Amino acid sequence: MLKAMLVVVPPLLIASAAALAQPAATPPRLDLKKASIVVDKAEALHLKAAEYLQVEVARRCGVRLAVSAKAPGAVTVPLLYMDTADHALPGAAEPPQALTLPEQPEAYSLWSIDDQRVHLRGSDARGLLFGAGKLVQVLALAPDEIYLETPLALLAAPKYPIRAHQLGYRNTANTYDMWDVETFDQYIRDLIAFGTNGIELIPALEEGQQDSPVMRENMWDMTLALCDTISDYGVDVWMWSSADEDLSKPEEYAKALERRKHLFESCKRIDAFFVPGGDDGDNLAQYLMPWMKDVAKALKEAQPHATLWVSNQTFTDEENDYLFNLLQNEKPDWLKGVIYGPWTEMTLAELRDRTPEQYLVRRYPDITHLVRCQYPVDDWDPAFAHLLNREAICPRPRAIAHIHNLYAPHASGFGTYSDGVHDDLNKFVWSALGWNPEEPIERIVQAYADLFFGDAQAEAGAAALFALEENW
Repeated sequence: MLKAMLVVVPPLLIASAAALAQPAATPPRLDLKKASIVVDKAEALHLKAAEYLQVEVARRCGVRLAVSAKAPGAVTVPLLYMDTADHALPGAAEPPQALTLPEQPEAYSLWSIDDQRVHLRGSDARGLLFGAGKLVQVLALAPDEIYLETPLALLAAPKYPIRAHQLGYRNTANTYDMWDVETFDQYIRDLIAFGTNGIELIPALEEGQQDSPVMRENMWDMTLALCDTISDYGVDVWMWSSADEDLSKPEEYAKALERRKHLFESCKRIDAFFVPGGDDGDNLAQYLMPWMKDVAKALKEAQPHATLWVSNQTFTDEENDYLFNLLQNEKPDWLKGVIYGPWTEMTLAELRDRTPEQYLVRRYPDITHLVRCQYPVDDWDPAFAHLLNREAICPRPRAIAHIHNLYAPHASGFGTYSDGVHDDLNKFVWSALGWNPEEPIERIVQAYADLFFGDAQAEAGAAALFALEENW
């Protein structure tokens, strides 16, 4: 089972020959049904991580753990400490030397102290949140039961800093346009469990806009609500917004700028704004990039910490020369990075090579389509291909693992393109590999099955998911 494999820093074992001859002992189990989560309630993101753990555990076993601001004087019930390296709880134990946190964002240590205490420490608030997601996976949860196999010793830090997924509330999506805020919230919580640190929205640019008959909210109001929801977890709010206006015309140029400015001023928080060079948007790079300089100014005025990104999707050779000459010669400080998406007329390695080192490169992989796309299903049965077409249920764990790891070294991470939940497993595989590209795909899929199907069905569920990919 997955649970037993997470003791990654085991204590030194000295065994006699007689002891080795005995059957393996069952790992001790810590009963946490009456445990209390201890966290600094004055720290909003710390408390959010504790509530995340509380709610996700209760969803799976029906037991709602208490959340306290401080530990009792005497340990009479099991305790789950949650704090950060720079904001340790009074009286909290320091981690063993092997679990000392690196000076890296989003890292966490998770360890059992004795037969009554478990400690989760993050390098920052996000580390605390991702550690809570891992703890939900580590715990053995069943109706009215919460157990932890001990000893537990786990140190984790992400390999790639950008691990985002696009959840676009628009008619093009086959799922998201029917969701309410609560459904989005739960899906974001699920993704966080596997290390997702960014959600990319596709915002409306006009108030009251609604392009789908099944939408419960108009697109503008949903964008503002989702900004609030994502911000509450402390993960990044990305936005994808194509320049559909004709930027060669001064009046259209000004209108396009004013619409984005209104969006920036209306949102609670934006961390990154992504303008695709094509698919959608068909302005020449010679018109797009000067406009983006003005967009950057408006973005900084409304969202001072936000960054601006561009992709060169569908750019011609001449447009690519214009873009990379601009970056190499003028070195604009208003641009954070370049994004590699479908229909880019060069390899990711070439894009990274032509992009000056001061700029980051992010991937925008199409994980949602099966044919006529960036990563089509290899040798797909023609009957399925013609009948199901581009957006069928498509668990592709082995293929996704290969695609992610093959190109990952050329970028600082990803924000996937998705148009529904038919690619659900693919999102979780991308997040897990963005955290640790060396994690065996079998373990990732079993963790997914464990989280959503339950401990008893994890092994069979994982086998079924692999079988779906193999059957194609």
